[in-house]
Amino acid sequence: IDILIDTRHRGSDRDQPPARTDKLLALTNIEAETAEIGFWLTMFKYRPARPESQYLLRKIGEQHDALSQYRKLIVTTSD
Repeated sequence: IDILIDTRHRGSDRDQPPARTDKLLALTNIEAETAEIGFWLTMFKYRPARPESQYLLRKIGEQHDALSQYRKLIVTTSD
């Protein structure tokens, strides 16, 4: 999912300022990580086994990292 989204955005944002492209990619990454959390929550609901819980916790950590990366980007009025 991440590779597909990143490739699509890079191709369509060539005329955008780099800061805007970085923000769009960061937001897309947050969206993808959130979707993956939803998937692993569903898996955990039906199979609350150790592997599913470990994947869920890892995905939550990855979403947290994605949010942290977005927060580091400088918000400007032109974006």
